Amino acid sequence: MALELFDELGFGLGRPLERFLRLLVQHLGDGLPLLFFLLLSGGNPDAFFAHVANLGDRFLAADLARRVTFLGQCKFVLIGLATLVVVWRMPRFIRDLDRELSGEKL
Repeated sequence: MALELFDELGFGLGRPLERFLRLLVQHLGDGLPLLFFLLLSGGNPDAFFAHVANLGDRFLAADLARRVTFLGQCKFVLIGLATLVVVWRMPRFIRDLDRELSGEKL
């Protein structure tokens, strides 16, 4: 609605602003893991890297059985997240693929 208002008022910002907002939403998730862990460390990068170093030290000090269990859990979580992303994005991918194969412009 706001984009249409820009066009009606003659600002001509509707289309570029719309593209910018779409790119922003599409790439919003790129930095979310880093932001999440920075928030957990209170926004302090030194505390963040201290936590990462602590996790690394504990992983290296653990026995083989605990390492295998931890890596199995990490695999499970990452495969689950990847599956959710694919399921979430699949309808749009299929729609875009159908348009591309039919010769329509995206």
